[in-house]
Amino acid sequence: VIQIEMEQDGRGTDPGAHSFFPDAIEAQHSLVKELMARVEDYFQLAGRSALEKAVRFLVGLAPALLHRHYLADRSRVDLRTKKGPSTVIACELCAGIAASEVLKILLGRGKVWAAPHGIQFDGYRNKLAHTWRPGGNRNPINRLAIAIAKNQLGI
Repeated sequence: VIQIEMEQDGRGTDPGAHSFFPDAIEAQHSLVKELMARVEDYFQLAGRSALEKAVRFLVGLAPALLHRHYLADRSRVDLRTKKGPSTVIACELCAGIAASEVLKILLGRGKVWAAPHGIQFDGYRNKLAHTWRPGGNRNPINRLAIAIAKNQLGI
């Protein structure tokens, strides 16, 4: 497509003239593949049922499970129908933290924690937990948390 447009507008067909487009696309494709491999390596989702994936994602994302003690109405969690409790406050907190991390990266300021480190804040109980789970869901602590979550959720 790039070569055809170059021929039509008279710029010629020098293959090196706009070679950064295919290179950028290839770099983006490689980056996406690498990110997906890292997500899989951390969460260990491949070959699992949808319910198992949901539990593994939950434990991998919030390994301290700070919220598990006060879920008031367990009937509100139904992974089979993909429903669960959420609050506007929780969504706003997540958005604010994500924006803070992006700003730290863009400005080159502050420590940005990447997996296997995790930071979980429970606004309801004002608790902050910093976790370190090398191996992600292969870590023995996460494996135990997955078993507990599956038991509590009846999976």
